[in-house]
Amino acid sequence: PARYLEPVWTWQAPGRVEWLASVGRSEQSRILVATSAGGLYVLDAATGQALMTESVTARPGVRLAAGTHTDTPYCFDRQAVYALDLLEHPTLRWCFGQPHVEGEELAGDPETLAGWVQAARTPAGLLALNRDGRVVWLSAADGRPRWELSLGRMPATARLHVGDSRAAVVLWACAGRVSAAFFHLADTPPTPRIVAMDTDWPLWSTLTRSGLCMVWTTRAALWTPIGVAHETALDLPGVRAATVAVDDRLGFNAEQGAHLRLLVGAGTRPVAYDLLTGQRAWGRTGVESSRLSIETLTRTDWRAVASNSLGPVVFDALTGRVLGACRRVAPNRLLGWHLGDNELYALYIAPGIYVPTLALVRVGLRPEDGSAGEPSPLPRSWTLAPTGYVSQAAWDNTHLVALEMDTLRAYTLP
Repeated sequence: PARYLEPVWTWQAPGRVEWLASVGRSEQSRILVATSAGGLYVLDAATGQALMTESVTARPGVRLAAGTHTDTPYCFDRQAVYALDLLEHPTLRWCFGQPHVEGEELAGDPETLAGWVQAARTPAGLLALNRDGRVVWLSAADGRPRWELSLGRMPATARLHVGDSRAAVVLWACAGRVSAAFFHLADTPPTPRIVAMDTDWPLWSTLTRSGLCMVWTTRAALWTPIGVAHETALDLPGVRAATVAVDDRLGFNAEQGAHLRLLVGAGTRPVAYDLLTGQRAWGRTGVESSRLSIETLTRTDWRAVASNSLGPVVFDALTGRVLGACRRVAPNRLLGWHLGDNELYALYIAPGIYVPTLALVRVGLRPEDGSAGEPSPLPRSWTLAPTGYVSQAAWDNTHLVALEMDTLRAYTLP
């Protein structure tokens, strides 16, 4: 018999919703909502209650800063940076820059105007990058700049990466030349080491303990602040996604750094390389398929999730062992997934006679030290009822929150 999930709460947004995200700690999870007009709202994930006595009004196009937002969610628009307090009644803790003024008009082409284009959470605040070349480290307590440096005018495509060792890097391309500025957050102010790279713009990049990892369609490189690069040839077709995992089993030394597993999505399978040796660690080249090629590849600790139109697959990032998968064929289309401690959830949408049908699928994960020959866990599925067209979803370890136009509906994860 069909199993149905009824919504545990519904919330009507005061306007069209641009995005939503799960923030806060697991025992006090919140849903942060941004409207197309720039309004920011905080909801209790368990009850749907709007917790802010007064919403924060940013500018249209406001974005959530990169990083995990457990205590203080950071958002930014072109002119200002906002820090929210996740208290019993969340409030705006501080605003840096020019806060939104009702009725203001920002003239000019957004592609050529200065403004905040990237922001990333750090252990003690927020690092923000402006188109005019300013890099500012803002205090978590009050938003005051700990320091500020200038790297010269930046293109809108510039990237900002923050590592787990208080190191950071800005990567940009100008006049056909790629450059990176390495610096340490603890230095006051930092002295960036700028490295000019004789290469083209990478498809993907991230900062690791061993340096800046960059991936192109046929190769990968690991650059350090002194310019040393470990090159890895990717003998793969159609690289579309990548992520990095640290293999702590092989140790770490000051000269060579940590052994890094570079996972790349090529065709229908992920493949892993050791970035310091250039050798393939696990995986084999999958078939090329425009419909089934890996579209996203992400990592949580030692687990990696690769997804395509059929759904997500969980791998041990260090060995390549498959831990679980949710797969559904057309006309089902994957809307999102969530990786729990011992299970994987996937949300699918399929056309219906009158309205689309949404299905939530759950599969248990194999243990880390399980036998490679053990049978795959059997998935279970539930139908979400009733729903309309869902465009986005946010998850915590207890709830799924689906967005239908300007309405949020929450479901308890079975």
